[in-house]
Amino acid sequence: MKTGRRFQAAQMPSLNNVGEFGTSCLAWWRAIQPLWRGDELLREIPVDADWSVLLCGGSTGMLLVVLALSWWMSACDAKGLVDERLDGLITEVSWTLVEMQKHLVGKRRHDGEEGEVGQPAWKK
Repeated sequence: MKTGRRFQAAQMPSLNNVGEFGTSCLAWWRAIQPLWRGDELLREIPVDADWSVLLCGGSTGMLLVVLALSWWMSACDAKGLVDERLDGLITEVSWTLVEMQKHLVGKRRHDGEEGEVGQPAWKK
C-alpha cells in the first residue's frame, strides 16, 4: 500500500507557472457554476436553485475542485508564494459546499425522511 501512495504522490503535477494555474482555476470555477449564480457568483440562493451541475463526479465535480485547490496550495507553499486569489477561492468553495449540503439535507427532509438537520442519511 505504501508503494501505491508514493506512486500517487508522484502523479501530482509540477506547476511551473503558479499564477497561470491560479487564473485557470478561477476561470474553471466560474465556468462550472450553476447559471443562477451569474458572472458575479451571487450568494442569494433562489428557492428553486439547482446545484446538480456541481453535485456530480467527473471534470465538474467538487472532488476535482478540491484537488485543484490542493495543487495550487502546494505549489504556493513550495515556492513561498502568497496568492490572495487562492484564499478567496477557498472561501468561495467552502461556502458552496456548505450551501450544497444544506440543499441536500433540506431535500432529504422534504422527501419525507425525518432526522436531525445535518445528519447524513445513514446516521438517521
